[in-house]
Amino acid sequence: MLPRWWRISLTSKPAGSSCLCINCSDNHYWALVQYILDAFKSMVVAAAVAEVFWTKKTAQDRNPTIDALKYIVKYHIGSACLGSLVLASIAFVRAMLTYVQAKTTEAQQNNPALKALLCGCQCCLCCFDRCMKYMSSNAFIMVAIDGEPFCMMAWRAFTLLLSNGFRVGAAQSLSRITGGLAVLFIASCTTFIAAFCFTNLPMFQFGYVDTSTNPPEWVNDPGTFAIQSSVLPSVVIFILSIVVARSFTTVWYARPWKCLARFQT
Repeated sequence: MLPRWWRISLTSKPAGSSCLCINCSDNHYWALVQYILDAFKSMVVAAAVAEVFWTKKTAQDRNPTIDALKYIVKYHIGSACLGSLVLASIAFVRAMLTYVQAKTTEAQQNNPALKALLCGCQCCLCCFDRCMKYMSSNAFIMVAIDGEPFCMMAWRAFTLLLSNGFRVGAAQSLSRITGGLAVLFIASCTTFIAAFCFTNLPMFQFGYVDTSTNPPEWVNDPGTFAIQSSVLPSVVIFILSIVVARSFTTVWYARPWKCLARFQT
């Protein structure tokens, strides 16, 4: 599936025109912006991790996030733009091929070879796009760690993957498993605490036990935020907890590659 910014609106060709017409909205330009922001995020996280692990600054003297932000803005904006331009160009080519497929539907029905050719090209471009995204994300990490240009770091990331494919796969698989367990643990604990509050705090109940009387009596008085059932609020809290936890554990997913890239280069 292409990013929504690259989805092309197919229109009929204007009267008197012999060329195909593509109605490209201004939203297409935001695809490049998205890739740049993703690259910027990856490099800032990598630089912050590198400062924490591989600098001699004490904990009182360092501010990893701010220092990484300044470092990336000052030295590596060009690398982020170059890598993002490559990814955006690949997405644009895929969009053009999708447009050609849509415009040649009748010809494909009469010519199975043409249909197979276009589908094969789309499949190859999809695989190439995924490989380049994975390679560029690793290249951005190495740019932030070593401070070298994007092209050089992309080649080094490629050779590193070829020579240490098993290590990279094992490290990233382990990080994803532990990250998934961490997300599940955080969401479960948060939901359990919320459900406990919903079922025990008087402010969430339609009644409560008055312990000032002897014997204690049930008072049928709704609380300030009384709810009839805690199931739906607990489910909502569980989903929101997963979203928030995953946004924080993305740093954990990328850290093994940062460490491996540092010690193998």
